[in-house]
Amino acid sequence: MKFQHILLMVGTFLCFQLMSTQGLVSSRSFLRDDDSITLDTSFFLRESPHFGLPMQTVTVNVGQTARLTCIIQDVVDYEVAWMNKDTNTVISLGETIITMDARISVQREQRSTWILTIKNVTVRDHGYYTCNINTQPPTSIQGYLKVVEPPVLEDGDEEVRVLEGMTAHLSCSAHAIPSPTYKWIREDYNTIRINSSTFVSSWIGRNLTLHHSNHRSAGGYLCIASNGYPPSVSKRVILHVYFAPLLRGPGMEVKTRVGQSVSLTCLYAAYPSPSVVWVREDENEVEPLSEEYYTITPQDGHPPYTHNMTLQLRKLVHSDFGRYTCVVTNSQGEASYTTVLREVVVKKVPITSTKSPPENVSLFPKHSSRETSHLSHHYHNYDYQTKNLSSPLIVNMKTGIYRGEGGIHPAPSRDQSYSTRRSKNIARISLKDVNNELGGAETRIPMKLMLLVLSIMIFLT
Repeated sequence: MKFQHILLMVGTFLCFQLMSTQGLVSSRSFLRDDDSITLDTSFFLRESPHFGLPMQTVTVNVGQTARLTCIIQDVVDYEVAWMNKDTNTVISLGETIITMDARISVQREQRSTWILTIKNVTVRDHGYYTCNINTQPPTSIQGYLKVVEPPVLEDGDEEVRVLEGMTAHLSCSAHAIPSPTYKWIREDYNTIRINSSTFVSSWIGRNLTLHHSNHRSAGGYLCIASNGYPPSVSKRVILHVYFAPLLRGPGMEVKTRVGQSVSLTCLYAAYPSPSVVWVREDENEVEPLSEEYYTITPQDGHPPYTHNMTLQLRKLVHSDFGRYTCVVTNSQGEASYTTVLREVVVKKVPITSTKSPPENVSLFPKHSSRETSHLSHHYHNYDYQTKNLSSPLIVNMKTGIYRGEGGIHPAPSRDQSYSTRRSKNIARISLKDVNNELGGAETRIPMKLMLLVLSIMIFLT
């Protein structure tokens, strides 16, 4: 009997060894009547547990929830355990939580899926985790939990002030996992002036140094921190540069007329903020203008601190014309620009008649002997030499020019005054260039008219 018991114990031991090597869940043995041992070989046909899929790397931000999944096929009665490989501590056995961390839990879904859940993840949770099966020897699979933290700025917006020509230092710092990179750009997307000869669209690094800064260096700068895990964050740094006023005026002279309106604009830039004023001066006085006469507005598209100072003058009168000066003053200096507002005088051109009399108008209409004597007397007063007219007297009807031995003389105008009254009997003649008209057609005086003139001349002598 002792020998049979020894054989039974040896057979049972061999079954357990075979179960461990082949992955059997359990074994059963039977003792026959002839004291022989029979094993149930059907158990050797069952499959051993194995992992269905490899575990994936899980990446979560600090404060979020992480889930690691382990899929096991044919687990049957084996136990599944989770462990933190970096700390070599057991987290759970089956669905029982071993650790005291209340953030951790394990769920089993669809008999083959085991999920390890960690809420409110911190940086300390970062590392490798293993899913184990208590086979002999134990089998396991591991996954990686990557805990990241988007950049968080250590300080907020700030302002930096320097004198013109000095060096400006701008800095930026952020906390992140993994460590972030830093990129500087201008807020207005203009180039960054590193020094007088170096201009860049952006700058990489925690610190930005601007050498020999001037008014164009002033403005807003953005430091953008990123580590590949959104969101990226930015810090705004305002650089102020102290400089004397810069000024551009509307021109040395502006011309306009009475009754018109005009605007005079000075474009200026200065820091710190300056005091501004328009001054009007003429021959008698210098008068600062009140603020109700002009407006101050920021100028877009120009360097910081740039403004327009516009003086509005409406319905000008004569006293508005003179010298206007815009004056800009701050702690760094003063600048001014003078414009002369000049009046334009419009001259009226007189309208003259160019109509010529009809060619058939007689120069000497018939008069009584008294009237004829009176007219002849006036001709003598104007030195018209007609005494000795031995040759025929010829007059050009177009030009009103007399020809005779005494020479060429213009005909008297209707508007000429010969005594206390104007002559109403002499036709108006348009005088033209003598040189152009002497060659024109001539008309001889009728014989009766000639005899009349000769009779008058003899009577006078």
